[in-house]
Amino acid sequence: DDDDDDDDDDDEDTDDQSDSDDDDDDDDGNIDYEQAERFAKRERVVQGAIVKLLQEYPTGVTLNDFPSKLATIGVKNFTPEIVGYKDLHAFFRQQPSLVCKYDRKGGKIYPSRQQPTTGTVPRKNRKKR
Repeated sequence: DDDDDDDDDDDEDTDDQSDSDDDDDDDDGNIDYEQAERFAKRERVVQGAIVKLLQEYPTGVTLNDFPSKLATIGVKNFTPEIVGYKDLHAFFRQQPSLVCKYDRKGGKIYPSRQQPTTGTVPRKNRKKR
């Protein structure tokens, strides 16, 4: 009987965990570590897609056109919420300058003009000696 009770407890723990997963989108803005990792991973993928997209549109893309243009290169159903932002403005305000240039007033994103300087390698890509 004790074994059966333990199994029931395990089921309850599992149920509790799945219930907490439903709370990932709490209105209070709290997210757990795993969800933050998922957001970061998705954001890195989207950043690569933004760079690729802006190579095709060197004159820039309006925020209104961004989701549909992104879909043309294979990133469909993008919303800023899936990477942890409330809207596209908040998303692009936080993008590094190496990804794109964001014109807040014009509501448009442009390709980054920053190119790595010759001889420098971003820290995370440096080889250990």
